[in-house]
Amino acid sequence: MAPAALVRREWASRLLAHPRRVDKELAVAILTPLAASHPRDVERALQRLEDEKDPAVRQAAGRLAKALEASRASQA
Repeated sequence: MAPAALVRREWASRLLAHPRRVDKELAVAILTPLAASHPRDVERALQRLEDEKDPAVRQAAGRLAKALEASRASQA
């Protein structure tokens, strides 16, 4: 794993653990470019967000899921 991707993944993981909406949305923004290169990490993040009550976080998670689907479709 490239150092930049590793740092992004670690920051996103830490941000997902925070209770604030803005932290989770930032984590999604950080993870979105990694959807093609690190799909398992993105899937784990989506699992952590699936029970989120905040609609803004759910929307952000939906964008991340679409990015993951698009990356899988382009690889197929």
